[in-house]
Amino acid sequence: MPKELLIQVAPETAANDILLKEHISKLIRTSVLEIQHITILKRSIDARQKAIKINLKVNIFFAGEKITEEKIALPDYKNVSNAQEVIVIGAGRPDFSQPYS
Repeated sequence: MPKELLIQVAPETAANDILLKEHISKLIRTSVLEIQHITILKRSIDARQKAIKINLKVNIFFAGEKITEEKIALPDYKNVSNAQEVIVIGAGRPDFSQPYS
């Protein structure tokens, strides 16, 4: 059974499969050779600090385990192609640096 893990890594690590596998093997204290496959389930960017981080939710498949990929189930959206058009006014944040005229 795969192990699910939430990690935060640098963008360079998230973009490189070898670096990601090495990072995860250090975190879970196992050999890189024991990790057969890593599936990224969810990815998000944390840019609140100067050093940008990537949040990853991964499934780790170890040597000898059967790799099963979960299919993404999309929501069943209603067909709105013939619906009345909606106009959104005032979306966004006002610019407080400019005086009102």
